Amino acid sequence: MSLAGDTSTETIDMDAAADRIGASVFGPMSEPTETPALEESLEPAPVAPAAQATEPAAPVAPAAKTYDPPKSWKKDMHEYWTKLDPTVQGYFVEREEQLLNGFKQFSPLRDALQPHMDYLNKQNIQAPYAIDSLLKAHRMLTEGPIEQRRAYYEMLGKNLKIIEDQAAAHAAPGDPMIQQLQRQLSGLESAIQQRDQREQERTQREIEVVKTEIQKEVDLFAADTKAHPYFDEVANDIAAFVSQGKSLQDAYDMAVWANSVTRGKEQARLLTEHETKLKENARLTALPKKKAAGVNVRSSGDGTAPTEPVGSLEDTIRSVSREIRSRAS
Repeated sequence: MSLAGDTSTETIDMDAAADRIGASVFGPMSEPTETPALEESLEPAPVAPAAQATEPAAPVAPAAKTYDPPKSWKKDMHEYWTKLDPTVQGYFVEREEQLLNGFKQFSPLRDALQPHMDYLNKQNIQAPYAIDSLLKAHRMLTEGPIEQRRAYYEMLGKNLKIIEDQAAAHAAPGDPMIQQLQRQLSGLESAIQQRDQREQERTQREIEVVKTEIQKEVDLFAADTKAHPYFDEVANDIAAFVSQGKSLQDAYDMAVWANSVTRGKEQARLLTEHETKLKENARLTALPKKKAAGVNVRSSGDGTAPTEPVGSLEDTIRSVSREIRSRAS
């Protein structure tokens, strides 16, 4: 390349010229001391972190809704209402509204009953019972087979004396025959009632007389403690045997032997009586015949002189048992 005004020819170093131009524009360029690896040369240059933004202030929660005290709360309780959590206040208010709505559902029923409360109070009828009775009557008269509904209607009419009054209204009011029959019927009914009452009174008197006689007999029987020493102990058993048709004496004997306690006592008594008879027989045998003939000793039991030897105790017990069984059969 040649320059104007320069007559000589000169070879120009293009690389050096480029370096000089770059240095004049960008400043001197220094050679890198180390060639970076391919992987590192491909990594993006780090970006300087931006200045941290200021965090926004936390939103202020709206104030909780407060409620006025319910109308059902007394004034002296309002100070406690203000101490309750608003959530609890809201729950109270909600429940009271639900309760009031429930009461409003019964308002039509109350309004329907109000005109009749004086009658219900006079008749001493509770309102729920009256409603239940009316609904039952309505269903019996309007539901089911016609025969069943007609029967219930007739029964209701008789209970309310509606059917009889209608029959009397259709009858001739001045018919003497009907009036006479009515008087005769009333007189007959009265006579029957009086007769039945007299019969009942007479029967009751007879029962009382019999009970008195039986009580006297029982009292005399029990009072003879010598002949019936165990009466009080077996009184209930005696009554059971008497109810089976046994006589008082047979019932006593059977009751004594059926009871283990009184049976042991009776066996001991028989043993004592048996030993007494044995001793008396031995004493009489030892006496001279002539003197013995003049002695009249009575036993404690049958009232006869023990002139014959007595048997063993077992024989006596068997004899008594046979006698009692024969009474029971």
